[in-house]
Amino acid sequence: MNKYTVKLSDNGNIAVDDTILVKDVQSAAGSRILEGFKPLFSAEAVSRLEQAGYVISGKTHVGEFGLDLVGEFSYYAEKKEELKGAAAEVVAAGEVKAALGVDMNGTTRRAAALSGVDFLKPTYGSVSRYGIISCAASGEQLGVYGADVAGIKEVMEVIAGHDEKDGTSLREEKYSYSIDEPVAGKKVCIIKELLAKADEDTVLYAKWEELPDDSLYTNLNSAVADISLIADRLERGEGTLGRLLSSDDSLYTNLNSAVADISSIADRLERGEGTLGKLLSSDDEMYTNLNATVENLRIVSDRLVTGQGTLGKLLSEDDELYGNVNGAVTDVREMLDDMREANTLSTFSGLLFGGF
Repeated sequence: MNKYTVKLSDNGNIAVDDTILVKDVQSAAGSRILEGFKPLFSAEAVSRLEQAGYVISGKTHVGEFGLDLVGEFSYYAEKKEELKGAAAEVVAAGEVKAALGVDMNGTTRRAAALSGVDFLKPTYGSVSRYGIISCAASGEQLGVYGADVAGIKEVMEVIAGHDEKDGTSLREEKYSYSIDEPVAGKKVCIIKELLAKADEDTVLYAKWEELPDDSLYTNLNSAVADISLIADRLERGEGTLGRLLSSDDSLYTNLNSAVADISSIADRLERGEGTLGKLLSSDDEMYTNLNATVENLRIVSDRLVTGQGTLGKLLSEDDELYGNVNGAVTDVREMLDDMREANTLSTFSGLLFGGF
């Protein structure tokens, strides 16, 4: 697959899609209509990158005016059966650090998902649109493909910021981006009707969490909620605590419920049931974490029943019982995070509706 409509430098580290102007280089937006058009100036984002020392590798193929699925229908590109976007493929192959693309209808994000790279569609007005071949000004933004978020961050901090030549540019002169903010606990929606139309491999790849009717995921969420409640109540010194817990004590009930839920999950994973069970093997680190969680909870349960630990007072951070409970919560949350990371939900999400 020839990814470039015009190749400029073998040593370039930034690719630019064909809807973005580069001075004196054909910029045709993938269309025969603009064949031979060579602009007198470069897009603002291109100029800023060149001023910062980056080198443009060339102009990559793009679907006519960015209106196709992933950028596959360029007048200038050979027609291939595979569904790939040129800029995304250049980044995926490691030929450049990053690539610029214009996102109007999710084309760039779908292309990134199919090629296993990232794409950021920035907040409207944060990156100048001066020097792009516009098709729908109210919805299109100039964004960045990268092999990872660190590469995108690096480029965004060069190209983002106010541009007086763009009437829709926001007033902030510069932007700084963080890639270290915690994302645990955030939720992403998968449209069930779209998932139902995907092939089995795609469904298995995407579903680190089952659809709402899957009891495995429900049990897991229930267990985390129960354990968190226990930890909070122990820390506040609530419940019977100072004596042998009775079976009708809500703290004890919650604890037993958590143990039962997580034990059920462990059994189902071990038997290979549910989507997660199919993905995990018995020697998988996530399975090990799960077993450690169950063991921690059983220790807690035994100690509560026999009245061990500080129990009768507000538990301190160094109390062994409190440590066991916190260990259990940490193990479950790590398992959830591992599942999210291992199954790259964002890739499938990008394939369907532009990522997140």
